[in-house]
Amino acid sequence: MKEYVYQRELTEEDRERARASMEEANQILRPRCDAADTSFAVWVGDTHLHKSFYTEEEKGLKRYAGLPEHYRNLVSTKRQLELVLYEISLLDPQPDLLILGGDLVEYGFSGEYDLFFEMLEGIQDIPVYFISGNHEHGLGELPAEFVQAYQRWKRPYWPALEGTKGYYYAFTHKNVRFICIDRQVDAYGHTLEEQQYQWLQKELAESPLSTIICSHRSLLPVGNWIDDKFPDIGLCELINQCPQVEAVLSGHNHTHHTWKYWDKLHIVFPSTSYAVGTFTGWGGILIRGGKVEDVFAKELTGPSFNSVYPGRLFDQYGSLHVLEPKNFEESPLFNPELWSRG
Repeated sequence: MKEYVYQRELTEEDRERARASMEEANQILRPRCDAADTSFAVWVGDTHLHKSFYTEEEKGLKRYAGLPEHYRNLVSTKRQLELVLYEISLLDPQPDLLILGGDLVEYGFSGEYDLFFEMLEGIQDIPVYFISGNHEHGLGELPAEFVQAYQRWKRPYWPALEGTKGYYYAFTHKNVRFICIDRQVDAYGHTLEEQQYQWLQKELAESPLSTIICSHRSLLPVGNWIDDKFPDIGLCELINQCPQVEAVLSGHNHTHHTWKYWDKLHIVFPSTSYAVGTFTGWGGILIRGGKVEDVFAKELTGPSFNSVYPGRLFDQYGSLHVLEPKNFEESPLFNPELWSRG
């Protein structure tokens, strides 16, 4: 196993290893994509892009705290995203939808957003959507830097920003409704700001299409230190009443996991930037006939950081993992005093 002091810029050796790992991944995915009605959606989350240099004015703002100590001198989040996008370009068949799952940047400064949008410019042949995470605006309004960068880089099919309370919207892809919510959670019982909650209720009531909800923060716990302290019982109760909801896709926890609860899939995808207990990577779903039939997580090749092993990087092979859902009610994280039985 190789040892690395830090993540270097992406090299030809990195690309060669990525190509080899994607050949193996495609051998697993290709037969599963053969059906004519298959839709292939890819999720890339927790990219945490940051600048290499911050001005004194930016350093003086409350949101700036220096790069996180546990990965500051080890991780290049730009290199990680470059590698993800390169691996995705090698998928065969190519996905027909890409979702960026929040925590796009570290602090929400203009230069970070411009870097993020610039890196997406190379993807023009498939629809690209993204959602907002806590690193975009925490528990508050969208920062002016986000709004300005969004308007500069906006693609015709992205929704108009109608306010700064949150970035939430819905779209239809291959007869499946995707609802992207902006879930800001830092206190018990807080799910969505009232206007957004009413909007979500209306969306669910009016659309009979098979539906997938995209939320940066997961509704169900996975048990690591990034988990929200308070479960989102309210949103679960709402979607459990909606038979058309197939799945909730999320990130935030820098790990991967798939629960089944009330016949809904709750899928947590890995992080691009650094891992907590598992591996860095990306993931996706295969949808057939409106149903999520396959869930996978793809680990990145080369050096990556796992925060449970501080101070060093680990060499990842780049395997593709097909994820089988576990029953949430059989988990020690399930508390029948809080969660209703399926």
